[in-house]
This record gives sequence, structure tokens and C-alpha cells, in this order.
Amino acid sequence: MSIVSWAVHSGFGRRMISLAPEQIVNAVKWSLVSQVPTVLALQIARISIAIFLLRIFSKHVWLRRFLYIMTAINTLAAVVALIVQFAQCRPTSRVWDRNVAGECLSPAVSRDLEVLSCGKRSTIIALWEPV
Repeated sequence: MSIVSWAVHSGFGRRMISLAPEQIVNAVKWSLVSQVPTVLALQIARISIAIFLLRIFSKHVWLRRFLYIMTAINTLAAVVALIVQFAQCRPTSRVWDRNVAGECLSPAVSRDLEVLSCGKRSTIIALWEPV
């Protein structure tokens, strides 16, 4: 069974009011776990697109450098986002179970990572147009 299917089986996608507390915890946990292969698959796709573009536009030195730099930044950002997602709370189980005693980083950290991610994508789109 896939990770997302397990999340749905645990209650993901249903109204929280109709779930038992244990189902809510499991649904959130499996939803978070399912993001790991998703982010990795998307990053592999981005890397393959960059390799494809490097082959097409091999004569443009500035574009090659841009693609190398942006691919490295994208990969680093994806890894950091995954690490922050699971390391934002101590103990880690507090990420999906708010009843566990512990501390979490400010939600602003996740927000700032998303803003960085959107800005990164906007830069790629803006700089790609002249080519």
C-alpha cells in the first residue's frame, strides 16, 4: 500500500470532527511522511530538465552557469525543507501529534521557506523569458 493510501486509510481527507484523536495523529503523520518521496521525485524531475536544457543550450555559457547554480540551490532548498519539516519539533513526534510534550520552531520558519521557494521559481521564470 502506498504512503498516501495509508494516510487516507488513517483518515486523511475526511473532516477532522468525524475522526478519533488517534486517527487524526496517524493521518497527519502519514501525510507528512508522504511528502518525502514527493519532494525527492520532483527534485529528480527538475534535475533531469536542467540536464536536458544543458544539452540543448550548450553554447550559452551564462545559461549553463545559471542552470548549474539554480539546480544546486533547488536541491539544497528541497533537502533543507525536508529536514526542517521533521526537525522543527523536539521530539519529532510532536510534528504530527500536538499532545506530545515538547517545543516547536515558530511557524514563520516554514512560511519563510515557502516564500524562498516561490521567489526561486519566479527568478527562474523571469530569467528564462529572454532565451
